[in-house]
Amino acid sequence: MIPKVVHDKQHIFRKPFDINQYDFTHANASLVGSVNGRFHGDEKNLYGSKRFASLMTNKLRVVLGDKSKIWVQASSIGKIWPRFLQEFYFDLTGSLVS
Repeated sequence: MIPKVVHDKQHIFRKPFDINQYDFTHANASLVGSVNGRFHGDEKNLYGSKRFASLMTNKLRVVLGDKSKIWVQASSIGKIWPRFLQEFYFDLTGSLVS
């Protein structure tokens, strides 16, 4: 069921636009693919959270401070176990957390 406020304004979301009117010359983006499975060796930093952490620390050289926040979207909350969060935090910060 679509709320009436949104239903009455569906045309807003379907408005055509010309992408050529936008300047992306200074845009810098990296694609992080998600692939099921466990990877080791040279493949371990190619996908998912390991790829994200590798890009943050190596390519973008982001240094996270004590008050830094990262928002993550996951398709399955059931996959986010404490161990995953610990490894993800370590990959980004180099610090162990228990």
